[in-house]
This record gives sequence, C-alpha cells and structure tokens, in this order.
Amino acid sequence: MAIKAWLAATCLTVISASAWSAQVIQPEVLNALQQAQAQQQQGQTAAAKQLLERLQLKAKSAEQALVWRSLAYLSWSEQDYAATLDYLQQALQSGQLTAAQASEDRQNFVELALAQGRYQAALAQLALLPVTPQRQLLEIQALQALGKTQAVRQLAQQLSAENLALDSLQSLLAAALKQEDYTVAAIWQRQLLLQAPENTAHWRQLAVIQQRAEDWLGAFSTLHAAYLKQLPLAAEDWQRMVELAQVSGQPWQAARLLQELLARQQVPSTQASQTQLARLYWQAKERELALRLFRELAETYQQAEDWLAVAQLALQVDQLELGQQALVKAKQQGAEVAAIAELERWLKPQVTP
Repeated sequence: MAIKAWLAATCLTVISASAWSAQVIQPEVLNALQQAQAQQQQGQTAAAKQLLERLQLKAKSAEQALVWRSLAYLSWSEQDYAATLDYLQQALQSGQLTAAQASEDRQNFVELALAQGRYQAALAQLALLPVTPQRQLLEIQALQALGKTQAVRQLAQQLSAENLALDSLQSLLAAALKQEDYTVAAIWQRQLLLQAPENTAHWRQLAVIQQRAEDWLGAFSTLHAAYLKQLPLAAEDWQRMVELAQVSGQPWQAARLLQELLARQQVPSTQASQTQLARLYWQAKERELALRLFRELAETYQQAEDWLAVAQLALQVDQLELGQQALVKAKQQGAEVAAIAELERWLKPQVTP
C-alpha cells in the first residue's frame, strides 16, 4: 500500500483536536472520538469502530464527516479496504472536511482505489486534485488498466522525462507491454532512454518495442541513431538493422549498411551474409552489382540457386550468353526443372537467329 505509513499506527489522530479546531463538535461526539482513539491505541480497533458506528449524528454535519473519516482509517488498519473506500468517499462527498483534510483523504482514496482495482472511482477523485505530474501518472495508471489507449497516449505525451521517477516509468512500461499496447510502451521506453541516453540497452529495447508495433522504419532509425552516437552494438544489433532497413522498404540502404559491416568485419563474411548482400542489391535494382556478387557466389559454392539467380539477372541486363551458360550450370547442379523451363522460355527466343 502507498498510503502513508503513519496511518496504521495513529489512524485516529486525524480526528484529534487539530482536526476539528475549526469545526463544531457536540460533547458526546467528541467524547466518543476520544474514547475510540484510546481504544485504537490499545489495539481494540473493532471496539473503536463499534463505538463510532453507534453514534447518532446530524446528517451533513462536520462531526458526521469526521466520524466517517475516522471509520475509514480504522477500517484501513483492519485491512477492510472496501469499507475504507466507502467511508472515505462519504466523508469527501459531505463537503464538510477542511481543504487539507480533503486533499489528504482524496490522495489516499486514489492510491487505495487503484490498488483495489476501482479505477473509475480513482479517476473521479483524481479529477478534483491539482494537475501535477504525479496526478497525471496516477491517471495514466487507471486509464491503462481500463484500456483507454487514446487517453493514455495523450497524457503520456504531455509528460517530460525529468518529471518521471524511474520506478514509475518502469511500472508504466511493464503495464503497457502486458497489454500489448506497443505504441504507449514506446513512449515510456523513450522516456527511459532520455534519462540514460548512453545506455545501449534502452535503445535496443526501444527498437524491439517498435518492431512489435510493426514500426519497422522507427526501429531501424532507433538502432541507426545508437550507431551514430557510437554506442557499443552487438552483432545481433547490426544484423537487425539490416533486416529492418529491408522490411521498411529500403533495400539499397540495407545493402550499403551490410556491405560496410562486412568490410569492417562487424558481421562475419559467410555464404549466407554474401547471399543476403547480393539479394539486397537485386531488390534495390542494382542488377549489375547483384549479378557480379551472385556470379562470385555461384563459382565459389556451385549451388543451383545461385546459378539460377545469375541466369535471371543476366537476362535482365541483356547478357544472354552468360544467362545460357548459367542455365547449363544450374542444370548440372540439380536445379528444379520448372525453374529451368521458365528461364529457357525467356532466353531461347532472344538467342534464336
């Protein structure tokens, strides 16, 4: 519970002399309050509650509000949270509490209501508190629990990183991820990143969240920004950058990035990575370059798939003789008959005298 710890030990001090100094209290009510306070301090909470519940009070009076307030905190000390909220709500709605009492009780009501899953009730009381970053955080917590995504996004965008405690951010992020609301999760992760921009893990996590939101370009831009800041990146990060550039419709940029990473040995130069580079240039319509890369692959590894790629690219750049030669090689390496037949239909008419 986030309610102030002192309530558990001195829950009746809230109706001590200072609490009713500006309010008229009947002697019998005052005596009952003082007796209940003594019983509570002796650990006789149930007896204190029974004493106060038996009082005959004038409706809409200050003393009635104070008794409700006292019953609320007695119920809280017994962990009867439903009764606590009901009594607090009655006290708040009475209009008889001082400004300080109302503010304190309203904040305690909100925290307890959130903990008990009474989100609408919490929002109703939050609306009566001054607008502060703490109030906005509590509103977001309630709205997230109610699935009010649009309202959460609007409030989240109003908060700045310096107004958010780390544990609050982490809790909000966890809640958004649990609800699979990746757009909101990205807002919280970005705030975490702003608090510690040199932490590579924050950039990596933001990119992952953006991927889950299918914001491929955003995820690529995040990792690319980390690269430009010269933050330490793992091989998996580099490979993800290439893949993200590709799926976000930027094959040429993906190819250039992969080529740079291969040259710097930040990605291992393997048959798979070389094939990926060739295909990226092909997707980027850099056919001459793709043809050269696939031809090198085919001659090195002698695989049918590479020879078929050579044949198709040769056709596209009007190198028909090379295309025919590549088809022969593809047949020798066991290429599928259908694939060979398809390319032959394109090549044969063009090489016929």
